[in-house]
Amino acid sequence: MKRFKNILVGVDLADKEQIVANEMSSATSTAIENGLWLAKHNNAQLVFFTALEIPHYLRFVAEERGDVESSLSGEYEERLNTLVQRAKREGIKASYVLTVGKSWVELIRQVVKHERDIVIVGTRQRGITANALFGSTGMKLLRKCPCAVWVSKPRAEQEATSILVADDLSPVSGLALELGISMAELRGTQLHVLHVLELGMGRPSWDSFEIRTRARAEAAKQLEAQLARVNTSGLRCPARIEIVVDAADSAIIREIAENHVGLLVMATVARGGIDGIITGNTAERLLPQIPCSVLAVKPHDFKCPIAVD
Repeated sequence: MKRFKNILVGVDLADKEQIVANEMSSATSTAIENGLWLAKHNNAQLVFFTALEIPHYLRFVAEERGDVESSLSGEYEERLNTLVQRAKREGIKASYVLTVGKSWVELIRQVVKHERDIVIVGTRQRGITANALFGSTGMKLLRKCPCAVWVSKPRAEQEATSILVADDLSPVSGLALELGISMAELRGTQLHVLHVLELGMGRPSWDSFEIRTRARAEAAKQLEAQLARVNTSGLRCPARIEIVVDAADSAIIREIAENHVGLLVMATVARGGIDGIITGNTAERLLPQIPCSVLAVKPHDFKCPIAVD
């Protein structure tokens, strides 16, 4: 997997109560480890990125005392430099960027301005949605960032035994399949490939056994053609392909639970030329529910809604 040459890792150095946390969260630590791992296997450039967001309650202090921002920046730079030095000791070309602003906005600006190939971030767990991929930064990146986005959920990756590719047979899903195969090869895990024949939305009702059988056969043929175009010799065991008739979001969530999936690889599709919108209702329902890490691949014509100065 040599596709990623310019990797950006979002480093969250704050927590709910402190602007500079005593320790990095497990989600951020996992994102950093994933960035180091991916950079090694791709011989890629690695950039650690942090955006300093000064809370509202400190802004009046910052306006009166000019040393607040510089003091916080100094602490952030020290930690970022520690990460850079570690990466360099591991033979990785690394650097860091520190800026001021909203994390997700500044991450996307970095992607657009410097042509980053992939953004890797962790996800914060919040309240009753602690089992879901529901961090604000992660969700906004998945929706609006023009490059691939890998949102890491630590516990899910540690307990995982397999990787799932949700394949809708679109052109960009071929890239998602290729990346899923590469990830499964490098991690030595089982690869599952899921295609969903969705109900409703102008499609046949699938009530007829004959219609379902014909649709399954056609989908299987296309999936086999996709797999034939990719080298799968490095997989520990053959990919398991499943074609189901269901709503896409329900089928994907069920597949994740039944097969102990730690990473979902999925393609996102720009909707009707609207900047920063992916896949429509299915994705908008699915993303907040995903209980594992996700690697989202964007099409080349994805329109980013963030302007770069």
